[in-house]
Amino acid sequence: MSKIRMNTELRNKLFNKIKHVFENESTQEREDYLQSRETVDTQYKSAFGLASEIVERAYPKEDVATLRHYKKKYGDAVDVVAKDKCFYFAHNEGVDSDGDKEETKSHFDFGLYGNLNGSEYTQVKMVKSLPMLI
Repeated sequence: MSKIRMNTELRNKLFNKIKHVFENESTQEREDYLQSRETVDTQYKSAFGLASEIVERAYPKEDVATLRHYKKKYGDAVDVVAKDKCFYFAHNEGVDSDGDKEETKSHFDFGLYGNLNGSEYTQVKMVKSLPMLI
C-alpha cells in the first residue's frame, strides 16, 4: 500500500488563490459595498441627528435632566435614563381596509452591527453574528 498524502499545503495554496480571485472580482455588489462604505459615516451622523431630534421632542431635556439627577441620587433603582445607540420608532400613517389605524414600526441601530434601514429584529441579524462554518 502506498502512503496517502493529504496535500494540505497544496490545498491551502489553491484555496487562498481562489479566495483572492473571488474577493477582488469587480462586481456590481462589490462596487455598491465600497461606495456605501465611503458614505456610511455621513449617513450615520445624519440619521442619528434626526433620531435624536425626534427623541428630544418626545422627552424634553429638562425632564431627562431631572431623571438623571434622581438616578445619581438613588442609583440603579431609578435607572430609566441612559445614553443609547439604538432607537425604536412607531407611528400611525394611515388606515387599513378594515378602517383600523396602521402602525409603522422601525428599529434603527447605530452600533457596530446596526442598520439604518429601520428593519425589525430578525433571525437574519442572529445569523450574521454566528461564525461561518467551513
